[in-house]
Amino acid sequence: MIGQTISHYRILAKLGEGGMGEVYRALDTKLDREIAIKVLPPELALDPERLERFKREAKAVAALNHPNIVTIYSVEESDDVHFITMELVEGEILSELLTPSGYPLDRFFDLAVSLADAVDSFTKRCLVGIKPNRPRIDELVGRFAMEGFVDRLTEGYSHGMRQKTGLAGALIHDPPILILDEPIAGLDPPSARRVKELLRGLVARGRTVFISTHVLEVAERLCDRVAILDHGRLVAEGTLEELSARAPGSASLEEAFLALTRGTEDVELQAFLEESAPSPEEGTLPES
Repeated sequence: MIGQTISHYRILAKLGEGGMGEVYRALDTKLDREIAIKVLPPELALDPERLERFKREAKAVAALNHPNIVTIYSVEESDDVHFITMELVEGEILSELLTPSGYPLDRFFDLAVSLADAVDSFTKRCLVGIKPNRPRIDELVGRFAMEGFVDRLTEGYSHGMRQKTGLAGALIHDPPILILDEPIAGLDPPSARRVKELLRGLVARGRTVFISTHVLEVAERLCDRVAILDHGRLVAEGTLEELSARAPGSASLEEAFLALTRGTEDVELQAFLEESAPSPEEGTLPES
């Protein structure tokens, strides 16, 4: 977009980008001043929910007046391009300030206090009146048998309790897609069974669940389709029946996995054992 003109704003340079848009340095040709413009990408502008979120973000920040929060000038649209105009703040990039040797403690506190003050101002002004989804929280607390732990600090939780807390946090807003890494690791048998039943229930309701796991029995029991990776390479993908067909003679996902990855680790282990085994002469005891 560099060099283009949107409405009466000439794009000069790109400053950065994020999940909700790209930010540019621009010249307001009417007021003859440089500003910052945040542009919503065309593919996101087609999504009514993303577009509304983009506008809500601008309204929320525009309601604030704080020295550490950028000033919003306007929310505009020109030739199907949706954008926010805002104050251009000159300064250093934080990632460049944080050197491998660390950040001076006195400067760190100056920065941290300024950021905390800005966040505090935002939450007091923009999040007032937002109430937690108490029924959903109570439901998940009961489902994971966490009733006696909700008022405790998580730093005192066991690994299993932290695992359940993370799962509850992922489920709180009932997302259409879940991506979970080793979802039952560290859980006791009753909790592991609850999680399995919960995940199958989500799938039955039309949700999509991706699971990454090294425990092949879990994948075999839970997953409708399985992708096998070997050192980051996709080796095979399909239903359990399709994977078994590709690995004749395999009676389980574990056997199919070993066959399709050619048992690399087993071969290496066997070679090591053979190299380490004593020769027949070394293994013969002298006659007495």
